[in-house]
Amino acid sequence: MIRLKNIVVMLSVLCVVACTENNIAYDEVVNVPEGIYLSGSSSEFSVPIETGRLKSGSHANMFSIRAWLKKEGRFQISFVGTDGQPVTYGKGTDISLSNAHATAFNLTEGGEGFTVPAEGLYQIVVNKERKELTIIPVQFTMQGENALTTEGSTTVGLSKVTYDRLTHVVTWSNEDSTQQLLPGRYVFNMNDGAPLYLRDSESEQDTVSAVYTGTAWQNVPIS
Repeated sequence: MIRLKNIVVMLSVLCVVACTENNIAYDEVVNVPEGIYLSGSSSEFSVPIETGRLKSGSHANMFSIRAWLKKEGRFQISFVGTDGQPVTYGKGTDISLSNAHATAFNLTEGGEGFTVPAEGLYQIVVNKERKELTIIPVQFTMQGENALTTEGSTTVGLSKVTYDRLTHVVTWSNEDSTQQLLPGRYVFNMNDGAPLYLRDSESEQDTVSAVYTGTAWQNVPIS
């Protein structure tokens, strides 16, 4: 969910208050519910738990989660079947993508964990059947149909990113707290705004949308 406060974009990562700091050492879970999980030292989940479980979308074979990840450490993906026992997968061979912002890999059982180039919010997508993983960094800009600022710019970069580890809310805002917005229609572009097409099967693709809509009705400062 994205909420607009002035021109600050806020995105709930976990949608629940689960812990107060990164990578709390949760007790090991016995008989983990069936599903696909993200865990590891670069994430907030040291073991597979419910808040780290990936959710299915419009394509039943595609599962995803938004997670705040650190540059230090690694994360892995665990598949849990009806026996309740996690089977851990790590990094396999690279998969070529047309989108320059995302990276994709084959999953290898017992492979080395995944890393990210910088601390931030990432969308992790797993193709369950093909055992493929895509890492998508999440960054926003505002894009207007007409000028958004008094200087005539149609874009406003939201380059200041903060993460509240208590509420699990990520906030993007402009570095310039005095910036004014003009009335008009705009969208939030994730990365460059281009949709990302991921292979679901040999004949189908899953589309990850990269545009969020909104309308500004008055001049408001960025806070």
